[in-house]
Amino acid sequence: MTSTTVAEQPSVALAAEPEPEVASSPALLWRRLGVLIRWALPVVALALVARSMAVGWDEITRSMAVFRGSGAMLLLLALVVEGIWVFTLSQVYRVSLQAFGGKATIGQSMVVSMGAFTLSRVVPGGGAVGALVAGREFVRIGNPGPVTMVALVTAGWVSLTSLTVLVSVGLAAGIVWGSLPVGLLAVPLLILTALIAAGLGMRSVLRSQSVRERMLRAMSRLTSRWSPDMTPGELASAFESRVDHQRASLARAVGWSAAGWLLDGLALWLAFAAFGQILGVGELALGYGVANLIQALPEVTPGWLGIVEASLAATYAGLGVPAGVSAMVILGYRVVSFWVPVLAGSPFAVRVLRSHRDLVGRE
Repeated sequence: MTSTTVAEQPSVALAAEPEPEVASSPALLWRRLGVLIRWALPVVALALVARSMAVGWDEITRSMAVFRGSGAMLLLLALVVEGIWVFTLSQVYRVSLQAFGGKATIGQSMVVSMGAFTLSRVVPGGGAVGALVAGREFVRIGNPGPVTMVALVTAGWVSLTSLTVLVSVGLAAGIVWGSLPVGLLAVPLLILTALIAAGLGMRSVLRSQSVRERMLRAMSRLTSRWSPDMTPGELASAFESRVDHQRASLARAVGWSAAGWLLDGLALWLAFAAFGQILGVGELALGYGVANLIQALPEVTPGWLGIVEASLAATYAGLGVPAGVSAMVILGYRVVSFWVPVLAGSPFAVRVLRSHRDLVGRE
């Protein structure tokens, strides 16, 4: 009896082996196609930007005369401003944690936020992976899982809300002063309307107890990667026990977030000014708002690489900036605001990834 069972086992195993491989073939094909699209789109978009620079090379040559004057100092100042912006990102994390009873030093917040920023720009899953790794790091330094989860959700909400408000104010100023072409307002107004509608809809939906319970269960499954014994009840308690008593901390988080967006927008303004292109408030808000509201959507390319450059360059060209100059300035701005922070955060990202490889693999 035993020999028959042992003899049959290899044939059963061999018969069962090919099935998962066959079943996974379509999924593997779609995954490879998705990777191809993710990298093909930025190549095409950046090629269009490069084409604009080639066509407008005479304009670029003329603008370089301005840059050789005070322009280099303005671009250096933009780099300094972006450095301060990176610091404000870490403070949004830290103050959001404090609002719900958590804690992190300035240094710890800088390490986590820079690592999360880099991961969100370069790995599949983008912001989700960055947030999950940041959550694990905050738990590792002693914060409870429920507190960390609600703090990260709050930080994301604060960041998106402050951006929406600032862009709305900038566009309103441009409309009142008559400096913005009506045709170019369609995309940002559409995105803003969708975000506001989504926010109001979410507020209405969350009044349903069953919906809240389902969301808490989903959040507890995510948090279980940091703290296996997490329950939806603990998450609800972490939120409800603190939010009414820490409005001052939440207000500080909003302030840090707003300061960060303003600094990043100032860096873009300085990049244009370095080449003799002075933007008004409305023009700055229009292009900057389109690019960053796009980045609030689920990513199509890593860090929306290529898409942001092309959309910014096209928007400002439509506002009257010479196309070649617009493309050149945007590439310079992206070096300062994207590549420099990504490279600066790489050592921190590598360090935190040593204990979080499973999150990148799952996303």
